[in-house]
Amino acid sequence: MIIKKLTPLAILGFFLFFSLYGNAQQAEEPDIPKFGKDLLAELEMKSCEIDSNANAFVLFDDGRSIMRYKKEHGSFYLEIERHKRIKIINKDGFRWADVTIPLQQSSGGSKEKLVSFKAATYNLKNGKIDKSKLSKGDVYEEDYSENLSLIKFTMPKVEEGSVIEYSYKITSDFTYNLQPWDFQAEIPSLVSNYTVSFPEFYKYNLQISGYEHIEANKTTERETFTQNRHQHHQESTFGRNHRTTETHRVSYLMDRYNFYAYNIPALKEEPFTDNSKNYLSHIDFELLYTQFPNRDRQEYAADWNSVTQELLNRNDFGHELRRTSFLSEDIGEITDSLAAGNEKMFAVLGHIHDKVKWNKKYRLLTDKGVKKAYSEGSGNSAEVNLLLIGALREAGLDAFPIVLSTRSSGIIQQWQVSISKFNHVIAGAIVEENFFYIDATDPFSAPNVLPLECLNGQARIIEEERSNWINLNPIHPSQTTHQAEFHVTESSDVKGTVQQNFFDHAALRMNEVLKKQKEEGQIESLSERFEIKEVSDVKVNLRSFPRPVINLQYEATMSESVLQAGNLLYISPGKGLIYKKNPLTKPNRKLPINFHFPSRDHRVFSYAIPEGYATEELPQNVRFSILEGKMQYSYNIVEIGGKIVITVTLSINQPDFPADHYGEIQSFFDDIVNQNNKKIILNKK
Repeated sequence: MIIKKLTPLAILGFFLFFSLYGNAQQAEEPDIPKFGKDLLAELEMKSCEIDSNANAFVLFDDGRSIMRYKKEHGSFYLEIERHKRIKIINKDGFRWADVTIPLQQSSGGSKEKLVSFKAATYNLKNGKIDKSKLSKGDVYEEDYSENLSLIKFTMPKVEEGSVIEYSYKITSDFTYNLQPWDFQAEIPSLVSNYTVSFPEFYKYNLQISGYEHIEANKTTERETFTQNRHQHHQESTFGRNHRTTETHRVSYLMDRYNFYAYNIPALKEEPFTDNSKNYLSHIDFELLYTQFPNRDRQEYAADWNSVTQELLNRNDFGHELRRTSFLSEDIGEITDSLAAGNEKMFAVLGHIHDKVKWNKKYRLLTDKGVKKAYSEGSGNSAEVNLLLIGALREAGLDAFPIVLSTRSSGIIQQWQVSISKFNHVIAGAIVEENFFYIDATDPFSAPNVLPLECLNGQARIIEEERSNWINLNPIHPSQTTHQAEFHVTESSDVKGTVQQNFFDHAALRMNEVLKKQKEEGQIESLSERFEIKEVSDVKVNLRSFPRPVINLQYEATMSESVLQAGNLLYISPGKGLIYKKNPLTKPNRKLPINFHFPSRDHRVFSYAIPEGYATEELPQNVRFSILEGKMQYSYNIVEIGGKIVITVTLSINQPDFPADHYGEIQSFFDDIVNQNNKKIILNKK
């Protein structure tokens, strides 16, 4: 087996090597109790020993993927077993009683089989264990996709303090798909144990990712299977055929790998993170080749160019791009009078926005086809964006598909060569020698300003001559400007008019706050987002071409902005609109820091000096930066024309940083907060 270490996600390659080849300090392999046994102490638990705030936690999760020989078929198959036990602490942990078991299937009719299954909930009643078995009638199957079905059920009679337990066995002919394993979850795990066993005829590439320490052991045993060989003979005298069968005993080595971990913390959301599930401690396998006795070596590892060809040859992807001639008349009407390529691009995009609405389903492949989606006025993301590509081509522009995995679906690892890793397609276009990427699912996005869900690192161009990886993360900063004019009322409140302008990805993010709510909801959202005491007279102006822009204006009363002490007024400038607390509160961090896109935030606040007061003290002007200017901050304050004017600028010129920069970035925000919390002091004349 080939072991790879992933960067920056994987840190376990060394640990695995060290464990496999003699770590004297290695922890013992877990001793997993049998189903329904050793429950009393677990039922009496009131909290998780490694996380007192956990709503639920995994007591143990034990899995096995073992290849066995099926004599009647003369081939190996996979036997997949899992045994899991979870402690429910309170009602917020009830969601872990909903269980899903995936079953792989193929378009040719092959399907994994659930051959055994049992599940039970245990509660402590008057000192005795009360067991509630799951009824078969409460288990149902859902066809999730062409290649996957789901067995779903909810554990019965779950209460605070319950222990739930389930186990199952699956048989699978998909030996190339050795099961992956997550050691980590959104709740803590006390024990996670995974064993894989396969014969020497199979060569896998093992990928370990994540930040938690995983122990590993390898053992090898010799096993045998019998194989029948049939031979046909022809008698020379009469020309008759007859068959003879010879039985051969084949001896081979069976490799057993056991991976296990103890006291794995929950993977929790942290500020400035993309999809935290990208960083789960996890093992995955890729079949490189098989080499059976007396047979040629068979390669399985594909390359990305073959993925490109497969997609272009699919009826629900590449062939759809050859069926867009029906767009010719409509596109001609809106582009024939336009000369510039950019004008045509915007006109086509506007037409698709008007004509076809996205049905909120991210898909790599079409469901009903582009022509039907166009006529019905709605479609999944593949149908919407393949229509856009077809329409751009009908307008005489150079357009092609780009496939990706959305942020909520997780990042693509380039070693995982598989179509199934993608769940979305967008359009690429080269117009007047400029490269554009476009997503028509969101009418508020624009060329080269993709929806935030698309900002997930690498994507793949699907075209024969251009097939390659591209990075979709934006390079240029998204701008935000704020201007506010405040005055202090007789009741020592700070009131005024706030004008905010959001551009590009900052506008897309702000639009997420606003678009689902009417004015009343917008007021509530703005109050919560900016910690403003009162918001009124909200005015919103949105436009998407040629770039997303939101102009926002409202009247605001700022909370706790003024303190009066004798003849002195202490004003907290910008309160509710600039950082007053450090968003990075943990002492250390394992996950990378991801701000999603570069940004420049420029804010100007003016405070009218109340009649009868004079300036006693102002904060000092400061300017500082870190990481060779990748993060910059400036604060300037001046008294002019009876007003105090503060200008604050925060620039984040790079969207993502490795975790080893966390301390420096945290200190950077500490310095910002320290400066932002300094007071303006006015003295009564």
